[in-house]
Amino acid sequence: MGYIIGITLVIPLIIFIANAFFLKGNNLGEEQIDTYIRDTETITIDVPEEAVYENKQFMPRLNRGNSYAFFKTFTFYSETYQKYFTLVTFTYFEKNDHIRISTFRLYDVKITARVNKKQLLSPQYGTEQKPIPIFPLDLLEKNGIEAHPDNQRFFHLSESMYRVYVQQYLNRFTSKEDIEELFR
Repeated sequence: MGYIIGITLVIPLIIFIANAFFLKGNNLGEEQIDTYIRDTETITIDVPEEAVYENKQFMPRLNRGNSYAFFKTFTFYSETYQKYFTLVTFTYFEKNDHIRISTFRLYDVKITARVNKKQLLSPQYGTEQKPIPIFPLDLLEKNGIEAHPDNQRFFHLSESMYRVYVQQYLNRFTSKEDIEELFR
């Protein structure tokens, strides 16, 4: 009897409490996420194969089974913009995300990406220590050759996935100071 109560009541309650108190991050509301997304523009940018790759594991939520996700970034200097950028990607949230990640690790690519206008224009961003975050949208070229339609289809980041990326980035990987600056 105690085993049944533990499995049906206690364990789900512990998971709920852990998610609510320990895994929520900055806990931005939908209005702030909408504002960040509304204040973005689409740019075309070259991402070199030599971009500095970083990989951080995190728990988007506690549940049974695989609950780890990965925050993957590619940091590089853009000659066009004369600034440093970091391309923000995640694994765990969609099934074809590994194709997007491997594209950045294996090729020089030209992509369209979304960037927040405030961050793009801010003198605080664009340095090697604080690159401008961008989110991939579409693959245009690999090694100077137009991307094959199949590659473009698998690479494309949908609006709903873009929203998830922004939400995860702002809630989990943006400092409280940067959040305050963005939403002043």
